[in-house]
Amino acid sequence: MIKSVVVEEQKRNAEMISAYEKELENLPKGNLSIKKVGNNKYYYLKYRNDKKIVTDYIGKDNEKIAQIEEQIKKRKHYENMLSALIKEQKIISKILEGLE
Repeated sequence: MIKSVVVEEQKRNAEMISAYEKELENLPKGNLSIKKVGNNKYYYLKYRNDKKIVTDYIGKDNEKIAQIEEQIKKRKHYENMLSALIKEQKIISKILEGLE
């Protein structure tokens, strides 16, 4: 009976890992960077593509900047959740090995 509960938890965990990985594909990587020139502010999204650092110009649209900031926060939250789920999955696997 305990084994069936642990197996069910392992399946649920795997589904959640898959869902978070799918969500991460749609969210931007990196950080928002601001360059000030005089009184003007220019917003860029900086991220790593393999070994290369890429800087994409975002513009001055406050709505778009706020949207990207929110997506970056969401990505960091999902990455933290995914990390915790992967650790949990390893523990579950060890428990299952002990039950066999």
